Amino acid sequence: MLAARQTAGLRVEDLSPGETALLCAARAIALGHADCALMQGLLAHGAQDPDGALCHLLAFVRLIGWRGTRPIELRLPGSASVSDDEVLMLGALAAAEEAAGPGGSAQLDQTVAALMGGRRDPSVAAAAIGLAAALGRPARRGPAAAGAGYACR
Repeated sequence: MLAARQTAGLRVEDLSPGETALLCAARAIALGHADCALMQGLLAHGAQDPDGALCHLLAFVRLIGWRGTRPIELRLPGSASVSDDEVLMLGALAAAEEAAGPGGSAQLDQTVAALMGGRRDPSVAAAAIGLAAALGRPARRGPAAAGAGYACR
């Protein structure tokens, strides 16, 4: 599980622009605001397939909420701090981008299991892979994805 010291003090401004957009969109979806024009605009400008990205992000966030075995801590939209669970979500998406490479699937499974309270969940992993494909470009550039990767090894 992710140690608190690894993300202590991590703030939104420490994230890459892609991570920030995904985090803002995930927070809005978790609150039931998938129709938020700002979130849809972020995806429209940052994704190769904006509609596909929105569908897969909706599935990813909702599956975590529905199938998770523990409460997930997400900050409110506009919050400057980043929770450990938000770091794990970004780490799962970064691992999904690398799932085709050697050991990538194992890393994705470990990250999803950490996010889901220790339980592997292929549906969450599939949603993350679909989102990575719809985005069409790597989002793993900031410290959140790197920290999540180290936490799950």
